[in-house]
Amino acid sequence: MNKILLSILMASIILIVVPKCKGSFDVQPRELFLSMDKEFINGNTSEILRVINTGDSEINISWYLDDPSPDLIRQNRTTIPDLSWIDLEPKWKTIQAHSNAEFFIHLNIPKDKNYLDKYWEIWVTFKEEESGFIKFEHAVRFYIDTPKNLKEDNNNILTFSAFVFLSLIFIVFLIIIYLYKKNKQS
Repeated sequence: MNKILLSILMASIILIVVPKCKGSFDVQPRELFLSMDKEFINGNTSEILRVINTGDSEINISWYLDDPSPDLIRQNRTTIPDLSWIDLEPKWKTIQAHSNAEFFIHLNIPKDKNYLDKYWEIWVTFKEEESGFIKFEHAVRFYIDTPKNLKEDNNNILTFSAFVFLSLIFIVFLIIIYLYKKNKQS
């Protein structure tokens, strides 16, 4: 009998002392794909993550980036070499009850041939600041497919064309001088 009363007393204390553990927000979409065709995207990707406050009071939401663990990463994906190439704006947001906020993804991947034809997976994890005893987090799987090759740079083509044209003029000029000197000697 004492064990039953002690168990009921302990359960009552836990229910009274520990705040309710309830996730009060959701994130959409859960997975996000970004595929680059002929060039790396620098700046705003126009991809949006929406955080929805499903609770009855305002919440403060922030985010962080993380590499998935090897046992959770999707097949044929790798981690990005540098998480600092990804940023979200804003850094944090206060969301009113039954409202939502948008977070915009920005990229700054170096234009390097070593990063061509890569398939990366990053987790964007949202968390509620100043929440109760248990903190809920929602992770979005963010997939980045880099270009297979880079678009030709028209400036390089023009520079090369100008170099060839000037070289041809210089060669013609040398031939004319050579022929002029040869005719003058005869």
